[in-house]
Amino acid sequence: MGRIDWTKPAAAVYNQVRGLTPWPGTHSVYNGKMLKILQARVGTEGAGKSKAAPGTVISVDKSAFCVACGQGALAVTHVQPEAGKAMSAQSFLSGYKLAAGSQLD
Repeated sequence: MGRIDWTKPAAAVYNQVRGLTPWPGTHSVYNGKMLKILQARVGTEGAGKSKAAPGTVISVDKSAFCVACGQGALAVTHVQPEAGKAMSAQSFLSGYKLAAGSQLD
């Protein structure tokens, strides 16, 4: 129920994140480890221009990373890595090598 299906429209994924936070929560997989998505917004960064496959990171900036969805994109602003503490996307990006082109499953 909490696993994100990136083939859905960005608005549906956003509503899933909103509706299932804080419990049971939503998650995806990055580099073989669970990544909880705690807060997000429907993104506009490259959403209409990108031909990236759903689940592909299409942009990274100071406050969020944008993931391609079936329709549009989701800007992820707060996450919790497996066995880690909740943090902003900015903090996550400081310690993890997530870049445009990375894939979330």
